Amino acid sequence: MKLKPDIRIVDATKVISNQIFARGIKLHLFFITALMLLFVTIVLQSSFYQTVAPRAVFVYLLLICAIYTGRWLSKQFVILNKWPHLLLFSSLSITLLSAIGMIGMYHLLGYTDGTDDVSGLVVITPLIITIAVFAGGIVSVVRVVWRQQVKETSIIQQQKEMEINQLTARLTPHFLFNTLNNLYGLSINEHERVPDLLLRLSGLLRYHVYSTNQSYVLLNNEMTYLHDFIVLEQIRMKDRLNLNLELTNTHKQLKIAPLLLMSFVENAFK
Repeated sequence: MKLKPDIRIVDATKVISNQIFARGIKLHLFFITALMLLFVTIVLQSSFYQTVAPRAVFVYLLLICAIYTGRWLSKQFVILNKWPHLLLFSSLSITLLSAIGMIGMYHLLGYTDGTDDVSGLVVITPLIITIAVFAGGIVSVVRVVWRQQVKETSIIQQQKEMEINQLTARLTPHFLFNTLNNLYGLSINEHERVPDLLLRLSGLLRYHVYSTNQSYVLLNNEMTYLHDFIVLEQIRMKDRLNLNLELTNTHKQLKIAPLLLMSFVENAFK
């Protein structure tokens, strides 16, 4: 059964989005705090923590910037399949962050003239920045895909619940109970009619459960369903019903939406 967009699904989607967003904020805070504690532990274990601390703070801030730069780049370009833009801005970001890292570490390490060997700094800094940027990007892509799957799963669940509610609403207890009571009465006085009527009732229930999940059904099956429903209504209403029934179906392969004609038949009896 195809369902039109419903305000309940929209509201549920907003709630899910807000929950995911709040959970994401907590994860970001947890990650930043955990990384900070890691650097604090490293600094406190050093006997020269007063000298190491400024370097650790600088590296910590540089890694945070690189990781979240990678996250921003992935959201802007990877998800939208803008690969040329991704390569361009990634190269610029890595170059800029690497330059800042090398200049900052050059001064923090106490290099004062051009005689110091900075080859290790030139190699290690861009490598670390590149790894951090790509790590942030990969994590961001994974999170976006996971969020999308959670939203889709939740929306599908909401749609299934609506389908069940619609199915329950159509199978009114009043109609079923009256039909069963009438079948019970027939089983005493006209028991030979009961098997056929039970089959019709079973057919109605089966049609509701299985056929309404499809986008289209054969018109012939829909007409059979309507005929069975009318027969059961005749039993329920007895002498109060004055019915003139004529069902024709010359297009046996024609398909329509399930239960499309049911409302007209129900309203006719009401």
